[in-house]
Amino acid sequence: MKPIKRTEDQIEQMVRQAKATLAIEGMEMSEQDEELIKAKLRGEISRKEFLKRALEMADIG
Repeated sequence: MKPIKRTEDQIEQMVRQAKATLAIEGMEMSEQDEELIKAKLRGEISRKEFLKRALEMADIG
């Protein structure tokens, strides 16, 4: 599947929205989380790599 082309402004807006949603639930996004999410949104890593790293960060995988 071809990655969706997003601008940095779009990516920043998406991250801000995600942070706001987490804040409503009383949670926070770490810098490490944010960088991983941005890498995926930029198309720098695959979905498979994103999930692998996310599981490692959560100490699940």
